[in-house]
Amino acid sequence: SGSATNGVDYSLITNSVTIPPGANSAPIVITPIADSLAEGAQTATLTLAADGAYGIGVSSGATASIADKPIDAWRFAHFSGNPPLSGDLEDAEGDGFLNMLEYGLAMNPNVPDVTGLPVLGTETDLGIPYLTLTYLKDTAKTDIVYQVETSPALGGWTDLGDQLVSSAGGIETRKARVAIDNPGKFLRLRITRL
Repeated sequence: SGSATNGVDYSLITNSVTIPPGANSAPIVITPIADSLAEGAQTATLTLAADGAYGIGVSSGATASIADKPIDAWRFAHFSGNPPLSGDLEDAEGDGFLNMLEYGLAMNPNVPDVTGLPVLGTETDLGIPYLTLTYLKDTAKTDIVYQVETSPALGGWTDLGDQLVSSAGGIETRKARVAIDNPGKFLRLRITRL
């Protein structure tokens, strides 16, 4: 029983299991099936049926909780499910930032704001000028990839890489830089699902 559906939310299991003679248990494996639905936590409950052939101890059942993938848990928290404007490439509040970017940068997709956006800057190191991009990476979001890319003309983007600046509470401040050796250096932060 429970709010999760056998064969839909977790791999199909049989309705019964036989405990072998002389044993006091038998394994039942609940394997969640990954989907892309923002459903909130669901449960699968297993209950031992009473029978004169055996005795049931203190606990007659167990419940397993099946969590959403991190991005779906975020969508459930902000959209209460899967409405039309909750997709990765949607802009729910019309501020020009897609939900995938707002998820990756811990922004609220229902409030138009710029808090948390990457910061573009410049710096000089040993007389060499650099264009920099600094952003915040949430290390708990294991279902996405952050990638800083560079291009000389807004096309043909290549991975630039970045470096850890600081870390606190699961949030990393990361910075990428590219030498400004001529006009036409561009940087962008790309956030994609795994």
